[in-house]
Amino acid sequence: MSSVAPANYVQRAGRAGRETGNALVVAFGGRRARDLYYLDEPREMIAGDIVPPGCYLSAVEILRRQYTAHLLDLAARGRLTTSDGEPLQPAPRLVSALFGSTAWCQELADAALAHGAELVESFLDLFSSLPGRPDTGVSEQAAEELRAYACGGIVRALQEAEEEWTGRGEELRRRIHAIDTAMDQLVRSDPEQEREWRELRAERYATGNLLRDLNQTSAHGALVELGLLPNYTLSDTTTQLEATLYWTEQPETEGAKKSYHSEVRDYERSRRSALSELAPGNSFYVNGYKHVVRALDIGSPERRAWSVWRLCPACGYVRTENA
Repeated sequence: MSSVAPANYVQRAGRAGRETGNALVVAFGGRRARDLYYLDEPREMIAGDIVPPGCYLSAVEILRRQYTAHLLDLAARGRLTTSDGEPLQPAPRLVSALFGSTAWCQELADAALAHGAELVESFLDLFSSLPGRPDTGVSEQAAEELRAYACGGIVRALQEAEEEWTGRGEELRRRIHAIDTAMDQLVRSDPEQEREWRELRAERYATGNLLRDLNQTSAHGALVELGLLPNYTLSDTTTQLEATLYWTEQPETEGAKKSYHSEVRDYERSRRSALSELAPGNSFYVNGYKHVVRALDIGSPERRAWSVWRLCPACGYVRTENA
């Protein structure tokens, strides 16, 4: 109980009994003086005003994503039209229908540009300042940046998202091509190279599944991941490990070759831990399996997955190579 703030306590108690209407709230306290005080004076735990959480409305990145979500909401209601007056259909179910010269995002960009000046003003009206509180609402600078986004920036954002998603597919195809090249160079009459060939075949199968799953991703999830829609997760500071499990099965008939199988599993680690735990050459243990980190995906020369940062050891100021 000592770590629970009044707002958290009231929230947890309010959740009780939602299914049946009956609830029993039990609070356990420790031996510290603060805990003992609230055990003797329980009303003090919920006394006073519960201040609702605030939100900084002038955060431009959040405003841009919320505005894009507003456009999707209008499309779902049949209230957003393209430049030729045709209603924009609701967002598709799969990401494969989002991108392309005639895909849904092109229609969204057309509708956004056709009515951007009007739509952004109606959106900003939703965040008007409180009476007598000019410091509330959206700042003028943030409003101007959102207007620029609504009248042109959203098109560039959609184009960049398409390039990012297309690049992911091209990267997986490049990986499949590299695996095929490596398999062709192995001499299968050699037992060691035969074993490696079968492992590569299993990895190729797993990579092909990743490519297939990429095209089967939900459209909404893709738009969130690409930074076009709001992400309501509490944190986004993890590194993903793409681990491939290999195993062999002994044949039931004598003389038959062993069969190789593979399965891709994803694990997340905090970025602080991932710097050492997921470094090439290290071993990562999870769910009873030992994963040996054999490679680090750094992208291709055309689409690098890394960047150069410069950090000041005195003040912590950071600049990227392009800044």
